[in-house]
Amino acid sequence: MNSVCTIFCTGVILKTIQLNNLYNDSKTFVDMPLKYSPDIVMENFLKLPNATTKEGPSKKVLKEFLADNFSPVGSDLIPYQFSDWQEEPPFLNQLKDNKTFFDFAKAINKIWLELGRKAIDDVKDNPSHHTLLYTPNPIVVPGGRFRESYYWDTYWIVKGLIVSDMLLTARGVVENLLYFVERYGKVPNGGRIYYLTRSQPPLLSEMVRIVYEALVKNEEGEENVSSIAFLTKAVPLLDKEYMFWKNNRTSSNNQYEPLSTYNADTEEPRPESYREDYLLANDNSKANFSKSEKEKLYKNIAAAAESGWDFSSRWFRDNNIGLASITTTSIIPVDLNAYLFKFEINMYMFKKILNYNIADFNKYLKLANARYLAMEQYLWNEKYNQWMDFDMATANHTESIAASNFIPLSTFSNLDTTMLATIKINNSHIERAFHAFRESGLVGIAGIKATTVSNTKQQWDSPNAWAPMVDIIVESLVKFVKVDGAKNVGFKLASQWLATNLIAYQKNKFMYEKYNADEIGVGGDGGEYVPQLGFGWSNGVALVFINELWFSKM
Repeated sequence: MNSVCTIFCTGVILKTIQLNNLYNDSKTFVDMPLKYSPDIVMENFLKLPNATTKEGPSKKVLKEFLADNFSPVGSDLIPYQFSDWQEEPPFLNQLKDNKTFFDFAKAINKIWLELGRKAIDDVKDNPSHHTLLYTPNPIVVPGGRFRESYYWDTYWIVKGLIVSDMLLTARGVVENLLYFVERYGKVPNGGRIYYLTRSQPPLLSEMVRIVYEALVKNEEGEENVSSIAFLTKAVPLLDKEYMFWKNNRTSSNNQYEPLSTYNADTEEPRPESYREDYLLANDNSKANFSKSEKEKLYKNIAAAAESGWDFSSRWFRDNNIGLASITTTSIIPVDLNAYLFKFEINMYMFKKILNYNIADFNKYLKLANARYLAMEQYLWNEKYNQWMDFDMATANHTESIAASNFIPLSTFSNLDTTMLATIKINNSHIERAFHAFRESGLVGIAGIKATTVSNTKQQWDSPNAWAPMVDIIVESLVKFVKVDGAKNVGFKLASQWLATNLIAYQKNKFMYEKYNADEIGVGGDGGEYVPQLGFGWSNGVALVFINELWFSKM
């Protein structure tokens, strides 16, 4: 019996539809629900003229086949209005004397109504007809072509929802991700079956932390049954997710344990970008790949998608060749290991709160310490005064100047005295990294560039700036890094980011997925799809910055 994955994840139908370039965006096809069972759809396809020949069916025949066997893209989701949404949430009260930012914040808050979605009942009743993965609660989508939930996007969406006093919704979308862990052993890249071959940056423990803290605050400082119940349910599932990363994403070279790498459980083109991946692998002007080399290329491309940085020169062995030289799985990334360090710290804290036995929570503190020591040994670069991605194939740093190099400023600077008794943080590295960041070339007039490498046409390279990186670095400088001048730099960066968000919104009434760090009020560009609007994580970061009044602290 065929599964929905035999239609949309691999096989002859996927290859035929995608290589015929019937849609401007390859993702369109794989988001179309089936009208019939996968068996019947496969049977109907095999009846088409030339279905089994090299020539294949004509485009006209394929279009008719699609109309007869598939429902319109996006028809598996319907708009959803969250019950806890308010037109003017309480945080707006502090903005009454600043009409510009009051109106801006109110407008962003309203965008949540545009991004709310609920799966139709058929997704649960007939999962074999859909690529959409069932979730027990409604979702908040990023926007545009991203019509389902995404793993790491959700972290910044949740931060924004909490500012908007939508704690019920925030809790619900986090519980959706916990449900994925329970069901699939990990959080997939996104809420579609074709994303199950990979995950995304492991930020679920951070989402649990901020929702738990918001629940406690909402309960007037008392850890009553609802916050504790939430944490009690979450922690065993976080244990499970941690084991996924430990067992499946630890460095393949024992020398570098316990450091982790991005990877993917596939050696085929990404279904949602099938045509793009296939053409790259078969472009002999770039490289003449053997079958095994193509498989390796596909795996490295999917691994880069797991990183969230799809794509960036961070992963390229040769910028002249670009994506064809991608080597993600051999690289130990700074950001991933910083996120997992924070994961370990969070689990230590959660298990202490829930009164687990001392061995249970100390285990995670020891894991965090081991990761920290390994990061200092292999990822710290004395020449550049920052942590840098490490290429296991060359046994050297990649020397890529990227925003991700400075993620440890957040994770290593935010430890209490109990943790510091075990984890001996090198404060000189924190100070040197702060100064290196200021001199890195990453800071533009309108944001923090993803990397300093430009003209690659990849969206995670200069001059593009992304809300997640801006938020992590700004928060670390304002709240955690105890170095003279750090707080003021953080305030200035936050104010510049809000300025470009505001000016772009005033011009176009859009929040962009990414922005141009070198031009105020301009959206970003590059990559394999057109610029997307919405946009979940940009909304979330803007609301956090406005709520903190960082726009006023220049």
